[in-house]
Amino acid sequence: MSDIIDNTTTGKIPTYLKKTSNILTEAESAVYSDREKTYGEPAQNLGAIAVLWSSYLKAKFSIDVTLTAEDVAWLMIQLKTARAMRGFHRDDLIDTAGYAALIERIRPCVDTVITDTLGQGLINPIPASALRNIDASQVATPENSTEI
Repeated sequence: MSDIIDNTTTGKIPTYLKKTSNILTEAESAVYSDREKTYGEPAQNLGAIAVLWSSYLKAKFSIDVTLTAEDVAWLMIQLKTARAMRGFHRDDLIDTAGYAALIERIRPCVDTVITDTLGQGLINPIPASALRNIDASQVATPENSTEI
């Protein structure tokens, strides 16, 4: 209580309000270190999720769609938004900022669909500068992918 009184008389920020980090620094830490160590390179991980979600939508609803790694990040932001609508949870803000950072991070990559031995499409991020010798029909981009 003395902190509150002190704040009104001295203009100092109360100790309990001082933070050494914020949602942006926490999201940055997760995007560029913690989660990458656990889950691997973001475009690869989100690309694998895109393949699974695309397959699920096709099997369950007969929707023939090819989601991209970027689509997964946008959809995860929507998931966090829906959760936040039920009440404030700081981690929803951190995760939303993290997914937005991942979009920026994977955006320079073009999701190239490669077929594995099971016939599943795998996402292999290739920087745009490396695409000189790739047939455009092999590249799945937001412009040529089916959206739901």
